[in-house]
Amino acid sequence: MVVSWVLLAPVAAVVRASVVEVVGAGASLPAQLYKEVATAYRFASSDKMNYESIGSTAGIKAILGEDPLRTLDFAGSDQLLTKDDYAAAPDAQMYPSAVGFFLL
Repeated sequence: MVVSWVLLAPVAAVVRASVVEVVGAGASLPAQLYKEVATAYRFASSDKMNYESIGSTAGIKAILGEDPLRTLDFAGSDQLLTKDDYAAAPDAQMYPSAVGFFLL
């Protein structure tokens, strides 16, 4: 069994003046789930949500700010954050979002 986690970056409240775009990246396991959620989110609001499957490690690096080319609102990962990760980003939060099974 593999549990996929969502890592959230702390964000400040902003007065809404335009369409909001929520950007995520990371694990491939929950990618289809997040794409389906994005479609429903777009249907229910004028906002946008995008998720790119780049791998768990790359998602963690991006959400922790170690990837200067990506700025994420959330990252998907099947790895837990380490003590060093939490030290670098003490406000980071993890929530289980999907469970998958692999049959051999």
